[in-house]
Amino acid sequence: MRLAVFLGASYVFGAFAEFLFYIINKMDGVEGLKNWQWFDLLTGLPIIPFGIVNYFCFGTVPETVHWLSNIEKDFLTEILRTDAGMANTEPQSNSRLSWRQVRYVFMDLKIYRYCMIYLGSVGILRCFPIIIPLLLNNFSFTQSPIELFMIGIYIIAIVSCFSGSYSAFRCYEHGFHITGFLFVALLGYVFLASLSEISSTAGYVGLCMATFGLCGASPILLAWSTNNVGGHVKRAVAIGCFIAISQLGGIVVTQFYRDANKSIIQRGHIISGGAVTFALITTCIQRACLKKENNRRNHLSPVEHEREKNVEEPCDLHPDFRYAL
Repeated sequence: MRLAVFLGASYVFGAFAEFLFYIINKMDGVEGLKNWQWFDLLTGLPIIPFGIVNYFCFGTVPETVHWLSNIEKDFLTEILRTDAGMANTEPQSNSRLSWRQVRYVFMDLKIYRYCMIYLGSVGILRCFPIIIPLLLNNFSFTQSPIELFMIGIYIIAIVSCFSGSYSAFRCYEHGFHITGFLFVALLGYVFLASLSEISSTAGYVGLCMATFGLCGASPILLAWSTNNVGGHVKRAVAIGCFIAISQLGGIVVTQFYRDANKSIIQRGHIISGGAVTFALITTCIQRACLKKENNRRNHLSPVEHEREKNVEEPCDLHPDFRYAL
């Protein structure tokens, strides 16, 4: 849910920014400023007081945070102590950076599968701020400004982000939730590829479905991938790989929408839908592999358990570690 709050806040700001931009478009020339200057001022200035407040409100260790209960403070302290060997004190010199854990990242097949899921979900979502205005302009909406339709899309993103994350949190299940959201996104791309040229309404519905699916899957995927990577160095490097591959996906997918030509845009929809399909299939494979590994560890003999336990820095390969499904 914390990831949902983090990502959902960006969607809330996006909706607010679109509403603000709709108003600022009518302020061109007020006080001698252009509309883009008003937009920069009104969106940038609030960050300064918020940054000052955050500096005094957020602590560096669990004990200094006032908005956590004592139980939550003890829980977070124990996580830091067992995972990274540190809590409120400086870690040992050999636990600050482990090159062995860095090597583990590139030897772990589940990391590569997660990267493929990120590429076909978060990577597609990265290019939405660029391609959505282009798509809306092609839908030939003439009665209302584009900003109002953008606000509707952001509201859908907010609803899917929080509802999906809450459901995954309550059920403590990730794989099936991601699969369901990616399936909705795939249907959205089917609508976009097949019906957007026939009906602007159908195209907008498809865009909303794609947004609902991808925005709902993103926070669940972030939580799933980080929970299943153990070791403070291995987790940090793995997260860097996930973010890098998603950014790469956003760069690549944007090239498929480089032109307003309808045939090129349709090809972009087909390629994006194929990437979402690949992510959906990989998610099913990943969940099955993690479940199989959990079952294997549940039936280890005492000798096998001891042998795997004594591996230096086992991270999530420790036989007592269980992957979230």
